[in-house]
Amino acid sequence: MSRTYSQKCAVCGRLTSLFNYEAHSCSACGSFFRRSLTTPKYFEDCENNECCFQDFQRAIHADCKFCRFHKCVDVGMLNISRFTNLSKLVSGLTLLDSKREFVYLNLMVPTSFRSEDLLKQSSVKMLAKPKNIVFDCHDWGFMNQLTIIEYLKKLDFTKFLSSQDLKSFLKSVHFTHAILTSAWRSYSLKQEFMSFPDGLDIFPECVKDVSCISSNLLNKIRCLLINRFIELKISQEEYLLLSAIVFSNPGIIEKYSSRNTFPELSDTGRKLVGSYQNVYNASLFQYCSTAYQQNGHTRFHELLSVYHVVSKTYEDIKKYLILFQYYQPDAQPKQMHLEVLQMLNFLMDSTPQFCTVCGQSTSLFNYGAMCCSACSSFFRRSLSVKTPLQSCQNSELCFKQYNRAVYAECKLCRFHKCVQVGMLNTQKYTNLPKLMHELSYLDEERKKKTVNMTIPECFDLSSIFNYTSIKFAKKSPNLHLSSHDWGCMHQLTSMEFIKTFQFIKFLSMQDLKIFLKSTHFNHVLFSTAMASFSCKQGFMSFPDGTDVFPESIANVTCYNPHFLNRIRCKLMAIMIELNITTNEYLLLSAIIFCNSVSTDLSENGRTLINSYQKIYGSLLFQYCEQTNQKNGPLRFSELLSVCHAVAKTHEDIKKFFLLFQVYQPEAQPVQLHQDVIEYLSM
Repeated sequence: MSRTYSQKCAVCGRLTSLFNYEAHSCSACGSFFRRSLTTPKYFEDCENNECCFQDFQRAIHADCKFCRFHKCVDVGMLNISRFTNLSKLVSGLTLLDSKREFVYLNLMVPTSFRSEDLLKQSSVKMLAKPKNIVFDCHDWGFMNQLTIIEYLKKLDFTKFLSSQDLKSFLKSVHFTHAILTSAWRSYSLKQEFMSFPDGLDIFPECVKDVSCISSNLLNKIRCLLINRFIELKISQEEYLLLSAIVFSNPGIIEKYSSRNTFPELSDTGRKLVGSYQNVYNASLFQYCSTAYQQNGHTRFHELLSVYHVVSKTYEDIKKYLILFQYYQPDAQPKQMHLEVLQMLNFLMDSTPQFCTVCGQSTSLFNYGAMCCSACSSFFRRSLSVKTPLQSCQNSELCFKQYNRAVYAECKLCRFHKCVQVGMLNTQKYTNLPKLMHELSYLDEERKKKTVNMTIPECFDLSSIFNYTSIKFAKKSPNLHLSSHDWGCMHQLTSMEFIKTFQFIKFLSMQDLKIFLKSTHFNHVLFSTAMASFSCKQGFMSFPDGTDVFPESIANVTCYNPHFLNRIRCKLMAIMIELNITTNEYLLLSAIIFCNSVSTDLSENGRTLINSYQKIYGSLLFQYCEQTNQKNGPLRFSELLSVCHAVAKTHEDIKKFFLLFQVYQPEAQPVQLHQDVIEYLSM
């Protein structure tokens, strides 16, 4: 006789033996979730700060549909099985997009239109556009944004957002989607630049009279995204699915909401939008696999690269608007359009602009941010100086409020404020060959020190976590190093290599210590594997052929040989499969040690290192596109998979050391090396 085992419903806590929507859920919650997906109505906002489902209370659940649905999403009931009918999903998006385009071309807003109605759940009422009405560029731009917002409000998941989350979502993503649709419309008309439906330029005619607005900037806005479309020959289905991925990206929402006055999405809203983005991602990948078969994976990554071009065009438009408002303050749109744009936080205020670093009044735009000449000069000098910045005496809190007297004294906080406002961009690193030459030289120096140097007997442990270089002694030709000796030297030379990078001098002493401890060993693994790969070996070993494990483990049967071979060979196998080049290794090694950042770092330290990681990531992508042409995005994603293999090997080595200390406590390295290892783990 079969026995039925009951478990608690993951949503409400009631005992059940059912498994609905890939989660243990009772029939009541399964039915509620199914009804919620099909209802066209918006949920009422939660009156309990979205905390109704913190514990299992059926009385509350029955009343708060909003929290009950989001609990269903949290436990994984929103899976992609409902969207496996790709043609149905694409036809639904096509219908919505065609309705949006019809409204854009044939309707207009009435004079009674109120800007506050735009971000409400209900639709905005419009009138038919008379034939004698001629739109200017401000009118077309206004209607484009308005129809995009109406389009977004009709998507499946917006009805599950709270009123505040809906406002944040619409404000954050509508303009990136407007850029994408404008480019697609022009591309469909076989144009090589963005324009409005009647052929009107997207910029006002008065821009031609302003010499301070670069024509290169204007042409880049007009043509960059169109050129990418032409290069990829994007189909309508790809455009529709890609646009869905773009507007359902929580990263966009967090990025642009943090720069404006409206709040970010709540946790429930972020999870919901992210879940739907997974659906659209899976659908686009399914389409690419079906349409392009073996090349589907490559096509998928090529299409995702469009998002970077959209973001770049958005940033260029922001720069243009700042310049336009400064040099053409009288050439502003109509009052109704202006109210809408200000409500959407898209236009800058007409009040004087202030430096985002120090708060001083300025009209300058330097290094990708509004900043005065003093702060931009300071930032430029800081990047070129070779000595570390002096530590902050105020717990790195000098720039929490604008205080010019403090700024002049604390250079460290002033520099980190420049980084936080986005001044650390990739302009300084566009010379890829020069950077590759520098990295190659530094890595060669590291290899020479590893092979030809050793630790002196009077070694100063405090020099490890310092800005100064570690002093080594020349190794005697007849000196034979054990695996412990090689391992210790590899750790020290890797830290010495990491300390030569530019951003190290901007870390506080405490952050430097935490960073080196948390990142150096991953670099040791990757550099050791690369050295073995260069010697055409299939396993990791030290430069003289010494095994990475001590000889004494051969006498202990407790070690699983498969486990040891996995440490020796797993990372090597991936490198052999990908046939990694020296330049790829150098850029990837920089990404790896910037990726292993400890949560113990200060906020300034994490922001700085993440900024540099993005720089190295963009340079690796640039290198892949240059050397692999059509398969550049695929090669980039393949190389990033090495990071996971390095992290996995690191975890395996940690397990080995635990076993080694238990089974062979007497087989420890010499005292000096033991002191170094203990100091590194302090």
